[in-house]
Amino acid sequence: MKALKSLALAGLMMIAAVAPSHALIIEDDPGGIIVDFVKKYSDIRDRGETVVVDGECVSSCTLFLGIVPRQNYCITPNARLGFHTASVKQKMPDGSFTYSHAEEFSALMWNIYPGKVRKLIKRIGWNGDDSSIAHREIVYVSPRQLGAIGIRSCGPGDIS
Repeated sequence: MKALKSLALAGLMMIAAVAPSHALIIEDDPGGIIVDFVKKYSDIRDRGETVVVDGECVSSCTLFLGIVPRQNYCITPNARLGFHTASVKQKMPDGSFTYSHAEEFSALMWNIYPGKVRKLIKRIGWNGDDSSIAHREIVYVSPRQLGAIGIRSCGPGDIS
């Protein structure tokens, strides 16, 4: 009986090893609440899934770069990543909204990014080392620039 259980377990492990993993395909993601993206990408990391960027990924969407293992994400020629400091949206009594710089969340985002990503972003316009300075303009990074820092291009096996 013990041998039968071991054989069944080995068979399940082999099926899991050859079964394709799920891929999150990002085509047009403007970002959002930082902690929601940290949770989302942590879950993807824990399940061993892949992130495929095939379009625009801006703001907190880019946090996968520091949460998901490097071998589990890739970019297509359509990828475009955008970076900026974090802000807090507050509803005013008249129904309008104001946005204010969120220094702590900006520091969190900056420190999640891998060193090579931080260096690239600095070169093209956002120095997040000083999180007290708001940088609301989006700094975009192209697939060519991402490839130059070792972020791999997607292959046929990345999308399942």
